[in-house]
Amino acid sequence: MRGLRDAPAPPRRAAGGAGRGALLLAALFAFALPARAQTPDSTAAPPAAPPPVTEPAPEATPADSVEVGGAAVLPRPSVAPFGPAPGRPVTPVPALTAALAVETLLADRPGAFAYAASAPGRVGGVAFDGLGLDLPALALDGRPYTDPFTGAPRYDLLPAAAVGPLRLVGAAFGRPGGVAAAVRPFRLGVPVTEIRYGAGGEGVQQVSGTHAQTRRPPAFLRGGSDDARLTGTLHVANRRSNGVAAGGTLRHLDVLGRLLLTRPGLAAELGVVHADRTVGARLGVVAAAGRDPFDGLFLETAAVPDAAATRRTLRTEVWARARLPILAATPLDVGGAVAFQRLVVGEGQADTLRLWGRRLTAFAEQAGRAGAHHLSLRLDVVAEGAARSRLVALGLRVERDRDDARLDLHLALRDSVRLGPLALAAEGGASRLGGALVPTAALRAEAGPLYADVRYGGRARARVDAGGLAGRFEPSPGDGERALAAEAGLALRGGPWRLALRAYGARRTGVRELVATDSAAFAFASVPGALREGGVGVSAGWREAARRGFYVRGEGTARALAGAEDGLPARLDAALPRVWGALRIGVRAEGVGDGVLDLDLAAVGRAWSAFTGRRIEPATGLLALPAPAGPFAVALPAQATLGLEATATFSERASIFLRYDNALAERVTTGAAVLQGEPLAPHVFRFGVFWALLD
Repeated sequence: MRGLRDAPAPPRRAAGGAGRGALLLAALFAFALPARAQTPDSTAAPPAAPPPVTEPAPEATPADSVEVGGAAVLPRPSVAPFGPAPGRPVTPVPALTAALAVETLLADRPGAFAYAASAPGRVGGVAFDGLGLDLPALALDGRPYTDPFTGAPRYDLLPAAAVGPLRLVGAAFGRPGGVAAAVRPFRLGVPVTEIRYGAGGEGVQQVSGTHAQTRRPPAFLRGGSDDARLTGTLHVANRRSNGVAAGGTLRHLDVLGRLLLTRPGLAAELGVVHADRTVGARLGVVAAAGRDPFDGLFLETAAVPDAAATRRTLRTEVWARARLPILAATPLDVGGAVAFQRLVVGEGQADTLRLWGRRLTAFAEQAGRAGAHHLSLRLDVVAEGAARSRLVALGLRVERDRDDARLDLHLALRDSVRLGPLALAAEGGASRLGGALVPTAALRAEAGPLYADVRYGGRARARVDAGGLAGRFEPSPGDGERALAAEAGLALRGGPWRLALRAYGARRTGVRELVATDSAAFAFASVPGALREGGVGVSAGWREAARRGFYVRGEGTARALAGAEDGLPARLDAALPRVWGALRIGVRAEGVGDGVLDLDLAAVGRAWSAFTGRRIEPATGLLALPAPAGPFAVALPAQATLGLEATATFSERASIFLRYDNALAERVTTGAAVLQGEPLAPHVFRFGVFWALLD
């Protein structure tokens, strides 16, 4: 055990030019902001009472002010700053939780399933309602945040401690549904500093700091107005963990800097975000012959192929955005960004594969009203330059420019209207995806406790699928994927009880899946015909909002894939449990000690039925279907985990978190895994603190 766990991590190389540039810009940004966090801005009144840490809801507070003690501390200019991300919020503010990854927060949504790896905080992907892992879109402040090489959403590269609640959207960038994130505005009338720290077993460590100030800008930026304001934000975060056995490490750094100017007639934003993430690229932990792979003690004799291999992703993006009333009284929203991403795969000091990519994005959105209709027209342009790759094998270096440049266009018209008790939100448009024109549509209707939505869209083939990847994948023919998804539900409340029922279905064509052909080889394969999956879910709660006493919350999902008797559809069906769910039983005490302290103690159990799961492909991080035979073809048994949680919040400004994850493993159960070769770390104790400093 000790030899596997305590193996030294491979040495890391210094950040590349893009990373150094981002860190230098962040340092200059920090220098430009005076270190006067304890001195209120002379333009703002001091707060009469401690404000909430979370960002105010847009409907409760003017768009360019924050309520502090019942009074708006910032004047409202004629052009409001950028609002929250679109869509329906499905997570809390990540910084206010003890979560090690935003994927685990998304997995709390009914119908979602997260493929967690052995290193705490590392998640391979999230499955939503019968859609492929790589099909949903991901956007940060309206910019695409999918991987330029694989097309997969990169939740792991988000500046998690700086963003607000993650939201689900009906359509984005031609895809049928997705997740939208936005950096919080941090526009308080006084300087604000957020500090987050955590530590625990399996080498868990996370620390982040965010500082923002709002001041009067220099005279040349005011436009002759005393109402102009300039908000500067700097965010730095680092997190890491080791996980089970050698080669399962996680190292992550993200930096964000932003300047936001608001004045009559203009709101403008300029920023940079950089992420540097290194994870172990081992093939997986293999049990010794004759040993039970789900016995927690198998690690004593387990083998770890390619334990020294790592996969490093560096991403730097610079963006600019502006809102100005040109075409109508409602401001026109325009913006552009350039993102550079590099993939480095190797063992120790020997880089065996490097891949460079560049993405240019631009958008324009005009909102308006026509009677009761709230309309917006948006155009997105996404241009990806030809990638460059370098492969080093047996001392030989092969470099080449790939012929895989792309230009995608997305045009969408959105409308929302309320007709008596019926609320409708519709979107229609078209996208140019990989050279093909694809219609896109989304419709959601809500009436009292009932809701229903339907979505249609698709995505182009991944570049590593269409063009291969330096000898690891061969180029293969095929078209992009198309998907039709629908959902309907009912939510009931009565006294302390809540009950929600939902059903969903999805039909996908042109599906391409990454499959393992043996223990160390992978290839893309086409799924014949159409895939049809459906499922039902239930979510219930008792006294969920009670300020004191016990409460209960639970949810479960059951699913099935039609026509999955054999072949690739059967392997795809077995990659996800038939049934899974979670149950939380807690006790809450708010307002303890003259209203200063809020306590929340809970036990959280999760369970799932038997399945075969997926494997992490080492070079790209994509999740592949395991081969029918071999050490990574064993059935993952039905299992359950138990977590114990304690949260203490002081005056809505500081929180202390205690977590004991996977408490049953190696004690009551033999252990658990949801990815082949990636046993979950047993009984990990964690401690965390969040603190917001104002004035």
